[in-house]
Amino acid sequence: MDAKTEKPAGMNVPTHTKTNMRAGMSSGTKLLLAAAAVMGGLYFWNQQQGGSVSDCRYAGTWFDSQTGETMTLGCLRPVGAHYEGSYEFHSGSGESITMSLNGGYKIENGQFSMRGKDQYDLDKAFSVEMMVNNQDAPSEIIFNHHNVFDQSQQIFRRQ
Repeated sequence: MDAKTEKPAGMNVPTHTKTNMRAGMSSGTKLLLAAAAVMGGLYFWNQQQGGSVSDCRYAGTWFDSQTGETMTLGCLRPVGAHYEGSYEFHSGSGESITMSLNGGYKIENGQFSMRGKDQYDLDKAFSVEMMVNNQDAPSEIIFNHHNVFDQSQQIFRRQ
């Protein structure tokens, strides 16, 4: 290295600091570099999650202690323009009508939507308003049921 110019000996290329490099950039170039840094961070996060873009925050078994109902959710995986995951539901043993549902679910715009089959192999679908107690690591899923008969909340806690 040539100590006077801080560049490898024999090279005729000036050395820039980050500040000097940014000073000559257009705002569009700066924005593009910022977007690339964010995408690089997302790529790194996805690689840390096993190389996929799955969202597994909701994966696991959830239990409603008031009704005895259990739901098991799989990781959300990209399907076209949205994410879908596996869904399984079982009503509590003390219920007068028992129900089992298997299928898929998606979460969009605060709505939890399920589509699948019941224990009689009949098609079922529903959508309900959904909230969680913590976006990053939810331990409660709250469904807000609104219909002509009543408005109620159902709280599922992670088992």
